[in-house]
Amino acid sequence: MQLNAQRMMTNPIRCSGRASDGPNSNSPFAIVYVEVAAAADPASEFTIDYDEPECIDQAGAKYANEEEVGYFVSGAARGVKDAAEHYEALGVSLRGLHARIVKLVAHQVDSTERAFWSAAKHATAACLVNVPRSH
Repeated sequence: MQLNAQRMMTNPIRCSGRASDGPNSNSPFAIVYVEVAAAADPASEFTIDYDEPECIDQAGAKYANEEEVGYFVSGAARGVKDAAEHYEALGVSLRGLHARIVKLVAHQVDSTERAFWSAAKHATAACLVNVPRSH
């Protein structure tokens, strides 16, 4: 099966994923916004853009610790990659698709690289499930 972005996707699909300490938690440790769109080349391999996504704290201010932001972005990028690899392992071609990490929301105390990995996996899966398919 192949996801059919080139003919059927006119706008990017934006989804968010979160990681928290439990399913009913109101305090997520990480939120990641991912956008999936058709790539310029329909035959290209799946690509990920994660250069300088916006990173804010839960109050909406710019996240202050740049070193931590680097870890968060790294975790999110791995999460997008792992979600894509999972789809491809199931036999779903992601050729012609491009993902972009748009925004990160971090908790001042509890955010970790692993939380962003998990949140990005959820966001990417939510986007990919909404891409039109061709059989």
